[in-house]
Amino acid sequence: MSLERLPRIRLAALPTPLEEAPRLTEALGGARILVKRDDLTGLAFGGNKTRKLEYLIADALAGGADVVLTVGAAQSNHCRQTAAAHAGLPDRQALRVRPERPVRPDPSARPERPVQPEQPRWARRSARRATGRT
Repeated sequence: MSLERLPRIRLAALPTPLEEAPRLTEALGGARILVKRDDLTGLAFGGNKTRKLEYLIADALAGGADVVLTVGAAQSNHCRQTAAAHAGLPDRQALRVRPERPVRPDPSARPERPVQPEQPRWARRSARRATGRT
């Protein structure tokens, strides 16, 4: 099946640019090196997860879903991407269950602050039960 036939909602600013890496090119002896800037997709630091979510969110909406639930680690980029995708859609809500705390802080978790989706009480209770915290 062709991707053109699948439902898709545009979330990314595509195509993302290619940038020359002249110092790396020089360091490696002259082979021209380009870097694909998928961090510039425009959705919570993007990348391949944004591209995947364009299809997953469209499929959920086409199926009549009004809530998308994604579960991941406390510093999950996929969870941050899902929350950001739903933050831009009218009358939609993304839920993120964060059952554990990171062992040590990770700078990649910081960009999620602007995308704080609501976490209902039942999700918080489920997360506590899953980790043994009551």
